[in-house]
Amino acid sequence: MARPATDAVPQGPPAGAPPTPAPAGPAGPPQQLPGQVVPLSAPSMRPDEAITAGMDMGAGPGSEALGGLGQVGSPDDAVMGLRAAYAVYPSEELRAILEAIDLD
Repeated sequence: MARPATDAVPQGPPAGAPPTPAPAGPAGPPQQLPGQVVPLSAPSMRPDEAITAGMDMGAGPGSEALGGLGQVGSPDDAVMGLRAAYAVYPSEELRAILEAIDLD
């Protein structure tokens, strides 16, 4: 006896059935959420990266990999930054710092 054509079509779960969970993949390093504090005892989130990455010594890329972060500017740059901050956010604390700088 011939089977109806609908028997050959795979059927999905019945209506109203809970979704089937996705299969678990290999466990990777834990992901840090914004604002989340990672304990010092936590496993490394970058196990394949050298501990000296971003430093100008040791294994891994040097400070050029930081893209300008961590570079120290001149003292004049810092004073200009303080003056700009005071112009936008005037406060007694910044005023006192700028006055102390001007006295030197």
